[in-house]
Amino acid sequence: MKVKVYQKGQVVIPSVIRQRLHISPGDYVDIEESKGYLKIVPTGHTILSLGGSLKSKRKAADADKAVEKAWTVRAREVAHDGKSR
Repeated sequence: MKVKVYQKGQVVIPSVIRQRLHISPGDYVDIEESKGYLKIVPTGHTILSLGGSLKSKRKAADADKAVEKAWTVRAREVAHDGKSR
């Protein structure tokens, strides 16, 4: 498939190929050069693209409470020891 190389060396991977290989905006690809050819290989999804893909039984408020509790515990430790890590 023929695609254009733009001014900054950018190429657009046609949508039909992106869909077939599950390449989404923000994903990374490896570009390999060998014997005068370029090979573009999907490396998988970024951690950010996985956000929200797992279901949790806990709510965001529960996570906020857990973080607040951890900070409180750590603050007490620092106050008791008189030092920070």
